[in-house]
Amino acid sequence: MGSLRLDLSYNIVLNYTYKNEFYISSMQIAVLLGTSYSSMPILKNLKKLNLFVIACGNNPKDVCVSLADEYIKIDYSNKQKLYLKLKEKKFDFLIPSCNDFAYISGSYIAEKLCLPGYDSHKVANKIFQKNYFRKFLIKNKIPSPKYINLNNKIAYPFLIKPVDSFSGKGIAKIANLKELDCAMKTSIINSRSKKVLAEEYIDGSLHSHSAFIKDKKIIMNFFVDEFCTAYKYQVNSSNSPSTLNKKIKNEVVNAISKIIVLLELNDGLLHTQFIVNGNSFYIIESMRRCPGDLYPHLIEKSTNHNYWEYYVLPFVNKKIVIKKIENKLKYFSRHTISSENNFLLQSIKFKTKDFKEVEYFPLKQVGENIEAAPNGKAGIIFFELNSVYGLAKTKNLLVNLKVE
Repeated sequence: MGSLRLDLSYNIVLNYTYKNEFYISSMQIAVLLGTSYSSMPILKNLKKLNLFVIACGNNPKDVCVSLADEYIKIDYSNKQKLYLKLKEKKFDFLIPSCNDFAYISGSYIAEKLCLPGYDSHKVANKIFQKNYFRKFLIKNKIPSPKYINLNNKIAYPFLIKPVDSFSGKGIAKIANLKELDCAMKTSIINSRSKKVLAEEYIDGSLHSHSAFIKDKKIIMNFFVDEFCTAYKYQVNSSNSPSTLNKKIKNEVVNAISKIIVLLELNDGLLHTQFIVNGNSFYIIESMRRCPGDLYPHLIEKSTNHNYWEYYVLPFVNKKIVIKKIENKLKYFSRHTISSENNFLLQSIKFKTKDFKEVEYFPLKQVGENIEAAPNGKAGIIFFELNSVYGLAKTKNLLVNLKVE
């Protein structure tokens, strides 16, 4: 039988039938592709817009499952299966969370159902498939590592990476021919398409850039310095604002602007990682989905801009409006608590005089086994630092973090 439930928070009556279908007279419906802790701020921003939220994911224990109005258990990386499922539902918007597959599947469905916020599925693949994106950058003379043809004479060292993985999984630095076979097998295991990319190894400092786009132009830039200490190819430490010089920042913005125009990108976020070596920079990868591990929280704490709100708006068919912020920048550092080895979580200790505030987001409970990076994370911690000089010590703050 059907039942009647009164949702007082939105002052609306939801009529559920025996098929668990619902009919909502005064609310629009948003489908969120993702249920993990990184998706939670996106869900909250959808709620602020007075939207009924359906969360999709394959783990019923994830935090967003209980926070959403409805839950669909599904592997959203299977775009065709997701499309067939969602085609049966009544909904208005489709929002990707913080991984590549959410955006790729979302772009596929958005194209079929004429939903806002996405680039075409073809453009999405060109950005998210590392081999396609590398060839695009090289063709258009945008600074990036060189593409390496393994059939030709090879200059060492170089990198092998899956074309479709994230969080640094399956990446290896090849110093000689003996290392290649094992690295290739590992990369292929970590690739759903079983394809790998070989590219020039670039040494230097790692950084990220978030550009918010409106009418093919960048209306807001955020730069962050990043570090990889527990696992070579996964960021586990970062700070905002970036300490990069203005000249490099301007050159990066010009390159990103060129990408936006060439690919005719729609309004929204374009997030990019790049390496700086001396006076040169090299674009490593870009994405149109929100970065994970609460990255936007770092920007919000440092700049007072609502990064998550800016991210969500194009997907719900609204224009991004950048707020005028009068407050001065604050100096914040973000750290993912991870380790080179598996460990049993007991306690987390830290000791430093360089911070004013600490905010900790636990992801695991005491007594849980934490896998080695890049697979395991115990929590995420944010430090407010006293000055810009404290940002230079960001990487060293991890030395004072002890996980037992």
